[in-house]
Amino acid sequence: MNGKEVVEKIGITYPQLRYFVRKIDAVSKKESSQGHEHDFTFRDLVYLKLASVMRSDGLGLDEINKAIEMLNFFWKIPQFNRVGVLVKSENGGWSYGLFDNYYIDHEAIYFDPKEGKEGSYKKTTLTHVPGFLYSVAHIAEELEKGDQLKLNLMSEVGAVN
Repeated sequence: MNGKEVVEKIGITYPQLRYFVRKIDAVSKKESSQGHEHDFTFRDLVYLKLASVMRSDGLGLDEINKAIEMLNFFWKIPQFNRVGVLVKSENGGWSYGLFDNYYIDHEAIYFDPKEGKEGSYKKTTLTHVPGFLYSVAHIAEELEKGDQLKLNLMSEVGAVN
């Protein structure tokens, strides 16, 4: 997928796309052909949309890179990619939780580091809490459906808060 298609799909400007490609490690450190336009994968789309939403929530690039680094680790594991949620822990780090398919409405299950013991998992059906929770599964699902309105609303909610 080329840059023009990415811009249309995730609802950012071309200068914003170029900025994110330079600054988001998981996208910028890919192998690319010299002198040719960047070829974006679906994973790149998800990372870029997530970065866009996080940026509109007021998070800095270091924070965004930490979150996407965590996601990138899990994305490489087939049963974990595109099915989880990023949650910011009390100590400022990011954790990746999975959606439990046994629940209607896709409840996300994540470890609560405040509890710090076995069985300290929490559930939520939220898809976006600015600066705290980002549903990768929701972003990927909306990108697959091409539902730009929902994706834009997700960014707008963060920008208002």
